[in-house]
Amino acid sequence: MQYPDMHDWLALETNRKPDNEVWGFTSLSPYNLEQLKAWVAKKERKSSQREVKAAGSSSKKRQTSPEKKKKKKKKPVLTSSSFLKKRTLQPL
Repeated sequence: MQYPDMHDWLALETNRKPDNEVWGFTSLSPYNLEQLKAWVAKKERKSSQREVKAAGSSSKKRQTSPEKKKKKKKKPVLTSSSFLKKRTLQPL
């Protein structure tokens, strides 16, 4: 069973958690299918983010890419004085 708390809540189990603990909020009107879809999507995003973080943290230790260690070269800032030095006036 993927979401035991929600399953118990939907089955009206006597030992189920309160609405706000299961849903994350309390609704004044009855909960609907759109809210359930949003709840499942939120849970799936959280679980996929945990998987990505777990995979990323273990792979970061193994990867020693020289590209990551390289610092980006800064482009020179063009100021009026540096512009004038590059441009020379030609006689008419």
